[in-house]
Amino acid sequence: RAGLARRAAAWGLVAALVPTAVVLVRAEDHGLWLDRADVVAGLGASLQTEHFVIHYDPGAVSGRRLDLMVEDHEFRYAEMQAWLQTDPVAVEGRRIHSFVYPHRGVQSRLMGSRGTLVARPWTHEMHIRWDHYGDNALAHELAHLFTAPMGATWFEVPTRGGILPDIGLLEGIAMAADWPPADLTPHEAAAAMRQLDMAPDLRLTFSPTGFWTQPSGKAYTLMGSFVRWLVDTHGIEAFHQVYPRGDFEGVYGRSAVQMVGEWEAWVDQRAVPEAKVELARYRYRRSSIFGRTCARTVAELKRQARNARNRGDYAASLDLWDQIRAFTQNTADDQGGLEEAELLVRMEREDEALVILDELLALEGKRRLRPAKRAQVLEEKGDVLWRAGDVAGAVAAWERSLTLGVPDPTRRTLQVKIRGAQAPSEEVRALAFAYLLENDGRPSAMYEAIAWASLAPGDPVPRYLVGLQLHQAGEEAAAIETLKGPPGLLPTPHLDEQRRRLLAEAAYELRRLDLAEEALRTLTDSESSRQTAFAAEYLDRVAWMRARSATD
Repeated sequence: RAGLARRAAAWGLVAALVPTAVVLVRAEDHGLWLDRADVVAGLGASLQTEHFVIHYDPGAVSGRRLDLMVEDHEFRYAEMQAWLQTDPVAVEGRRIHSFVYPHRGVQSRLMGSRGTLVARPWTHEMHIRWDHYGDNALAHELAHLFTAPMGATWFEVPTRGGILPDIGLLEGIAMAADWPPADLTPHEAAAAMRQLDMAPDLRLTFSPTGFWTQPSGKAYTLMGSFVRWLVDTHGIEAFHQVYPRGDFEGVYGRSAVQMVGEWEAWVDQRAVPEAKVELARYRYRRSSIFGRTCARTVAELKRQARNARNRGDYAASLDLWDQIRAFTQNTADDQGGLEEAELLVRMEREDEALVILDELLALEGKRRLRPAKRAQVLEEKGDVLWRAGDVAGAVAAWERSLTLGVPDPTRRTLQVKIRGAQAPSEEVRALAFAYLLENDGRPSAMYEAIAWASLAPGDPVPRYLVGLQLHQAGEEAAAIETLKGPPGLLPTPHLDEQRRRLLAEAAYELRRLDLAEEALRTLTDSESSRQTAFAAEYLDRVAWMRARSATD
């Protein structure tokens, strides 16, 4: 009876809070929190497309970049429409409003949220930051709006008992629809986390507050994998029926708990290469904020230390890191040892930097560095040793870092560093050193890459770097000439596949669709999940662009 009374009281509290929640959630619609006209005026420009009204800052997005942003919106609409089998613009009879903020500061000033991207299905709007063509933040937030026709109640979201939002299904379907190109797919990450005994119990996310009690990165990934499996196994039409109220038994004939068990059995049978298991260990083994000491004080000191570093006051930044050490009792993950070492290198105190880096690598037990931090420390140690002239020591440190399951971009950087440091010519090594360790966004990077390539005409790596620099500079025609060629030109698969990816991007930008498709086809059987997902997405873009061109 006591238990029944407690549950009745809890549901009574929920019922009492729902009207307040309705007012708060829809306050934006009623002008209580956010005046849309002010946001539109603050951004400064608007345009209409077939499916969108896009509000943007013309000082940040114009010319070709504006064209790409518009194209990206329309491609993502077609992508979501094809996979989710809904059409929110047709259902609502009005375009989606997309508010595109140029950076966090403007977003905070205009809408109050600095870091969170927002798409509430009932508003037919999304508030995003768009960094580049193919940005998956756009896809994820748009996916939320595409679930509106599937949702329940006034809010057009999935609910439990018709009252509480089912956040697990809400975020799971967005992750499943987005399925971003990454080093690990959600399926691979879920399998690896379970193999490493790092995965929370997905069943807990089906309680009213369960999703929020789990580590966010893990919860999003696991629910994305689960929902993608549901759709791939039972079809999107069945998911349309289960989504509004979580009626698993009515739709699938099994409870949510039973369906999770089936997904676990399926995901546990997936073979995950050891390198990807190590990458999951690298990515998901993180300290909990509840285990940290003086979190707010330490966060403020870190902010001050980084501000001092950014303005070039390295001594002041080091003093602040000393204070952080005192607060955290020299806990490795919180003391910022890596950042201290980087400061000492900037101050040309490499010997002291090496001492700190070796101290970090020597930590044992609970204080032992997590794989992600250990890989970063080893890379920095290799950089410091190269500066000191110890090429053998540098290469050994970089090779140790490569064993820790580092992400693809880091792996490519380490491979190029090893190649540059071991170049037979002292002049080439000097150019490689300048390009790799002293680049820091300097305009001379293009010169250094070209000079390296001219001094080592038989080495395809600097030629690839020239193509990379040309692509980043928007010189796509020249980039194509430097990057083109059959698979296998570069000494490692990771570098060669990135060359072909850059070639595909440059060719697509110039609408040389046959060349783009040819390069993309060579990536479809890559061992890199990031590259295969990229190839699949861009092959869809090629097909979509051809269809658009045929109707224009």
